[in-house]
Amino acid sequence: MSPVPSADSRRPAIPRDLARVGRLGAAGYARYRWMRLRNRIFRLVNLVGPARHRCPCCGWRGARFLDFVRETRVTPGIVCPRCRSQPRHRALSAFLVDHLATLPVDAAVLHFAPERALVRVFAQSPRLRYVGVDRDRRARDLRADVTALPFRAETFNLVLSCHLLEHVRDDTAALAEMARVTIPGGSVLIMAPTVRDCETRPTIAFAEPDWQGHWRNYGCDLLDRLEAMKLRARLVWLARVLPPGQQAELAVHPEPLFIGEKPARPS
Repeated sequence: MSPVPSADSRRPAIPRDLARVGRLGAAGYARYRWMRLRNRIFRLVNLVGPARHRCPCCGWRGARFLDFVRETRVTPGIVCPRCRSQPRHRALSAFLVDHLATLPVDAAVLHFAPERALVRVFAQSPRLRYVGVDRDRRARDLRADVTALPFRAETFNLVLSCHLLEHVRDDTAALAEMARVTIPGGSVLIMAPTVRDCETRPTIAFAEPDWQGHWRNYGCDLLDRLEAMKLRARLVWLARVLPPGQQAELAVHPEPLFIGEKPARPS
């Protein structure tokens, strides 16, 4: 689900920076500005440095991915300078390129809360009928609620939910709708935050959404819930299928992808 800009992010720059000083203190604010300046330096380095990395979402090549900067933390070297993809987008992109090639001509794809980086991947396959859905005004093609989709049953060959389901309070209704609109022989792909050791540990649900608006972190029981929707479920660790050199080139790490495949009708 597309994040809603905070009131702080919509303020003019000077009042916003003054608010940051109040939250972080002078030393914390100076550290934050330095982290942002480092990214500007990395952009310059990318103009002249060797192209050690690339982004499969947009085709960018350069010496270094940018840091992911927040007020109190930084994750180094994960953000694409061009399309802002993060490791999960690049890992999923590498998987999608192969998966989309298996779909029939004029296949229909439903993508929830479309991320810019992944939209580019689908744009490279113009033979697909692509629908991007979100529940707010920034929806790419259609505004809709994932728990009550305005589509007929068995409409889409592929349904993609990337870091959406954790924001939905009634995720059982959402899963049921995803399964309903998938054609026999089609598939549902779900990426979401998971618990540690998600292959063996169950989902952890929260009484109220956390600071990111998440109702839960998923575990192995998501596979059982997909099976309950009459989908054949499996878990794939993205990036593990890539050679180590390519994992480093794309700056990706293993990401769990939950796949639910609707059985084809007997011929």
